[in-house]
Amino acid sequence: MNRTLKILTGVGAGIAAAYFLDPKKGADRRASAMDKLNSFKEDPRGTISQLTDGIREQAKGITNSAKSVIGDGVQKAESTLQNDVSRGNQLTQATH
Repeated sequence: MNRTLKILTGVGAGIAAAYFLDPKKGADRRASAMDKLNSFKEDPRGTISQLTDGIREQAKGITNSAKSVIGDGVQKAESTLQNDVSRGNQLTQATH
């Protein structure tokens, strides 16, 4: 194993330990992880299906948000362009 991979493995283990051994929420996190593991043991396909469905829904939400942001940006750009063109026409008419 190369040095970088060893360091990343150590960092990951430290993060996991801090997450699960947190005095305030660690017990709840460990219980939730055990529930998910038991659910997976009982019905692996169903658990994976639920997981992929959740990921798919999150991806749809992110995509819709991105489309909205992009659409708003395009509308603002078009409005700015129209205003600039109108001002340019006014300046041209005023100088002639």
